[in-house]
Amino acid sequence: MTARVWSVQESLEVPFPPQTVYAALADVRRMTEWSTEVIGVWPRGERFVGVNCSSPEPRPPGAPHAIAPPCA
Repeated sequence: MTARVWSVQESLEVPFPPQTVYAALADVRRMTEWSTEVIGVWPRGERFVGVNCSSPEPRPPGAPHAIAPPCA
């Protein structure tokens, strides 16, 4: 059996130069501004730690479980 490969693509035109958009999106500390599920982001070396609130949607079997407060 061949595994399914999923692909999702979305696009949006914004009235800003690419470098301005990249600078905003590359700053992971700002993720709380764009996602209602992200409740905190902290730098950790070259990576970051993010905390999401838990979604009421069930997780797929085998998916990792995180302990987080429910989304408002």
